[in-house]
Amino acid sequence: MSSRYRRDGYVLAAILCLEAIVVMAALVLFGIAYPDNLRSRLWRNGGEEGWCSNPRLRIYFYANHEEPPEIPLIWSQNLTTSNMATAVLGLAVFFARLTMAALHYDARWTNLSYDIFLTMLWVFSAGAQNGSDLTDAQHLMERPWYLVRSCDDSWLQNRGWCRIAKWEYAWAILAASFYLSRIVVGLGSVVYEKGRRDGATASFNEWHWEGRAVMSYKDADGDFVPVPADRL
Repeated sequence: MSSRYRRDGYVLAAILCLEAIVVMAALVLFGIAYPDNLRSRLWRNGGEEGWCSNPRLRIYFYANHEEPPEIPLIWSQNLTTSNMATAVLGLAVFFARLTMAALHYDARWTNLSYDIFLTMLWVFSAGAQNGSDLTDAQHLMERPWYLVRSCDDSWLQNRGWCRIAKWEYAWAILAASFYLSRIVVGLGSVVYEKGRRDGATASFNEWHWEGRAVMSYKDADGDFVPVPADRL
C-alpha cells in the first residue's frame, strides 16, 4: 500500500471519529429534550418571570371563545421533533459513510450531497433555536431568554434544562460548522486533483508533440507519471 493511500486512510479515520462525536453528542442532547421535557418548562419559567409570553394565560382565550396566538416556533413541539429528526438523520448518514469506507467505495459526490443537506438542516435548527416570541406585546422576547440570561436566573428545578438548551444551540452551530468544513475540504480536494490531472496531461501532450515515445511509471504516491521512454 502506497504512502498516499495510508495517509488518506488516516485522514478519513480522523474525520469519521470527529463525525461520530458530533453525531452521538447531538443524539444525547436532543434525545434528553424529547418529546417535551425542556421547552415547555423553559416557556413556563420565562412566562412567569415576564421574560416571554406566558403559556398559562392562553386559557383566557379559550374561556372567552377566542383563538389564542399561534405557539411560537421556539416553544413548539415541532422544533423539538425536527431537531431530533436531524440528529437521527446524521446518525444514518454516519453509518452509510462507515459502510462506504469499509467497502473502499469512492462516494465523493454522494458525501458532498449529504454534507450540503445536513449543513442546511443544522443551520435551520440553530436559527430556529435562536428564534423570537412576539405573541405578547407586553413581554416581547427577541431572543430566547435562556440564551441572553444566566441559568442561575431561572428556577432551581429548571437550571439543568436551561444549560441543556444552551448546549443544544451551541451544538447545532458546531454541527453546521463541521459539515460546512467537510464541504470546503471536499471541494478543495476535487480542485486539487483536477489540477494534478491537468498538469500530467499537459506534460504528456508536450512530450508527444515533440515526437518522442512516452511511457509512464508509478511514483511513491501510487500515481502514474508520464516520461519519455529514453529517460527510463
